[in-house]
Amino acid sequence: MGDGDTPKYRSAEQPSNHFSVNTGRMKIEKVIDCGSAKQHDKKIALNLIKMGKAKDVSEEIGSFTGLDKEVALNLIRAGEGRCVNENLGEFTGLDKRIALMLIKEGYAANVAEHLNKFISLDKEVAIMLIEKREGWQVACNFEKFTRVSEKDHKKIALMLTGDSGYYLVQNLHKFTGFSMKDLTEISIELIKAGWGHLVAEFQNQFTRIPDDSREKHVSGPKQKDKKKK
Repeated sequence: MGDGDTPKYRSAEQPSNHFSVNTGRMKIEKVIDCGSAKQHDKKIALNLIKMGKAKDVSEEIGSFTGLDKEVALNLIRAGEGRCVNENLGEFTGLDKRIALMLIKEGYAANVAEHLNKFISLDKEVAIMLIEKREGWQVACNFEKFTRVSEKDHKKIALMLTGDSGYYLVQNLHKFTGFSMKDLTEISIELIKAGWGHLVAEFQNQFTRIPDDSREKHVSGPKQKDKKKK
């Protein structure tokens, strides 16, 4: 080596947190500093993705820590949605936006199977999963759709009366805000879809005191007593 030559690699001079990129496939050499590792790894992952190294990051996803929805979002945008889908547990804070992107990329079944990996799921996610024939998962795990407003419970329930009717009846107690008219409408749609035997078997679900009339049933007798006095 001549006087003007500089070594390509000196292990003694490597900084504490670093990644070295070899010709061809990236080789990640990671040394983690206590306390700052999570933040540092996320920044490195994002920088590598911006440099066009998203595939390399996805191939070494297990070498990173502290990955969140921002990294997942950038990987999906860079064409590495499969990596995110297969490694949901590597990311924190995955929300509605990530779920929708993965469903649109063809990973509805896996999203439906791992709803517990996501937060803030709403009506839009539920409807899209139903449209992708994953309605049974929506019915069985409806409590995980924490951002579905009560006024939309009926709409989703009616969408489930077809292929997912069996699971809807089994989990109808998870849906709220129904009036007696709503329950009747849902039962009729279930019967039309061929689930009449379930409506008969679980008729208590369709004759329960609806939420909007419960107060009337409770307070009615007291009001009559007052009139008698």
